[in-house]
This record gives sequence, structure tokens and C-alpha cells, in this order.
Amino acid sequence: AMLIAFIGMQQFGLSANPDDDAFVCNDKMLGAYAFMETNMAVNLLGADVGVTHRLTIANDTAAVTGRIKKFVDEFNSLGRQFVNLRGYDPATKRAGPLLGDSFLRAVESEVRGKLTDRVSGLTGNYQSLAGIGITTSKDGTLTLDDTKLQAALTADFSGVAAIFGSGNGVAAFAL
Repeated sequence: AMLIAFIGMQQFGLSANPDDDAFVCNDKMLGAYAFMETNMAVNLLGADVGVTHRLTIANDTAAVTGRIKKFVDEFNSLGRQFVNLRGYDPATKRAGPLLGDSFLRAVESEVRGKLTDRVSGLTGNYQSLAGIGITTSKDGTLTLDDTKLQAALTADFSGVAAIFGSGNGVAAFAL
């Protein structure tokens, strides 16, 4: 059974049936469920005796797409900061404060490398940002192919999540 935890069982006279992940209280289905496999919780606050309700769990691709777009935007903002720090504007003859700094170049190179490399330890069709539609353009900014991202999310939502959230994923990289 997927039932992992429930709250206040003894306080409210609840009994649990681990075979069907159900709580029964005075012949009504009640309780608080926590499902470890899906990282979700469900609180049942009332019951319709004799009526069966279906709970459908689905991936929130819109929210994930929004977060991935924000990731791309934030990376591009970081890239602009790198340019400002190491750049030189011939029109104003102003140099960035870290013009010629080898440490800044090394950090920028490391960050870009982590974003373009395949994520180690992953298998399947999606192992890199490029595989889900995030590529580097000629000016160094990231671009997102929304059609390719949506196709990847539809085909393998967990595989896309692993690119960011696995132990070696993009989000695990920290300076």
C-alpha cells in the first residue's frame, strides 16, 4: 500500500486499511494522507457516504515550463553580468571592473560547461538541456525551444525533472 503517514489517527478514532489506503471514521472516509512516492499530501475534510470520488494526479507542465523559462531568463541575466564585469565599451572607453580577470573567465567557463554538458548518471532520451530544447546561441545567451520542451515534458516528465533535480543535475551545481 502507498499509505505512508496520517495525522491524529487515535485522537479522532480513525482506523486505517493499508490494503486500500483508506481511513474510516464513523463509516466515513476521512484523514490526512501523505504519499512519499509522489511527494504530495491529501487532507480529506468530509465525506459523501455511499458516493465514490476520484482524485486524479497529473504533472503540472505549465508550472514546470514557467520555472524553466525563469531559469533561462535568470541565466541570461547572469550572462549579462559577466559581460558587464569583463567587458570594455569603446564608445565610453570604460572597462568593466574585472576586465582581463582570469578567475572570472574560469567561473564563466565552468558555469557554461555545466549547462552544455550531459548530466552524468542519467539514462534515457533526456540527458542534457539541449535535449529538452535549451541551447546556447552565438551571443552566449540561452534560448528555449518551447515546442521541444513541451514534447519532452509529455514524453518523459520525470526525465526532464532529473536534468535539473538529480544529484548531478543542473540545480545541483553550485559555485
